[in-house]
Amino acid sequence: MALGALLIQAEYGYFDEEKAHQIQETPCLQYFWGHAGYVYELPFDPSLMAHFRKRLSEGILTEVNEMIIAKAAEGAGETNTGTMMLDTMPSISI
Repeated sequence: MALGALLIQAEYGYFDEEKAHQIQETPCLQYFWGHAGYVYELPFDPSLMAHFRKRLSEGILTEVNEMIIAKAAEGAGETNTGTMMLDTMPSISI
């Protein structure tokens, strides 16, 4: 969760307190952060971000990012054999 919070901060440039509140208020950030459903509680005390940054240095974040990119590149060559179903509204003429 600390890594997810730091990635959210890197992507959106939130300050520590703002980031905690954005995670609290935004369902898609909560999903990215690991929640299965919406939770209205403040996810962490904003003062913990200084502790997270000390434990997860920029070098570690860069290494994790490179592993994610490498894993995505491995999967890029795979062929999807699934079925895509679309649901559309019928055209209505007036």
